Amino acid sequence: MKTRHLYGAPTSNTQTTNWSQYTTFLLITASTTLKFFAIDTAGNAETPKSQTYTINSSSPNSDTGSIVTSTPGTYYHTFSTNATVTVAYLIGGGGEGGDHDDAGAPGYDGQDSILSIGPSVTTAGGGKGGQSVRPYAGGGYGTYSLGTGFTNNGSTNGVAGVTSTGTGGAPNGGDAYTGPVGGGGVGATVIGSINVTAGQTLTVTVGSSSGDAGNGSVSLSWQ
Repeated sequence: MKTRHLYGAPTSNTQTTNWSQYTTFLLITASTTLKFFAIDTAGNAETPKSQTYTINSSSPNSDTGSIVTSTPGTYYHTFSTNATVTVAYLIGGGGEGGDHDDAGAPGYDGQDSILSIGPSVTTAGGGKGGQSVRPYAGGGYGTYSLGTGFTNNGSTNGVAGVTSTGTGGAPNGGDAYTGPVGGGGVGATVIGSINVTAGQTLTVTVGSSSGDAGNGSVSLSWQ
């Protein structure tokens, strides 16, 4: 059978002259409508046919997104494809020191920020507030722990407040006072990445502060 194909429309759908003849494979690289017909060995031409092709160059079933917030709460995402989650930072909530001179007022601990994917649990611990009692106790720093499969890329423990003056652990620890308060504590920071598979669910909890210390925060993305 002798076959002829053409790009574009002829002057009428029944015309069988002035078509471009193709004897090899035809490569289509952009969305188009192809019209074609065939001629058999006896010279009989069929009625021209057409076929529309749509070319989509985007990655199939791609799953990309991000979670960036300093609002305490729990956030979720279920992956439709395999992906890599990159954590720019996951920070635990800050802890505020007690604020009553010699009264032994307790400090307040910030909440942990937690990233869970399947059995892997990664934690950025919240800061610990120091008790208000002479000598004014320094706040405790938050510590981090990495879950299975999480690649560490610069995670750090937090910072404790100064003991003698009660100065808080800036930037997201408790009160930065020089008066009779316990020292605040900064939450830990986690930085790194983890690979996930389709069907897994990411859960990230952003820890709140205590008192006027800074809340935890997160910035992560996946693709």
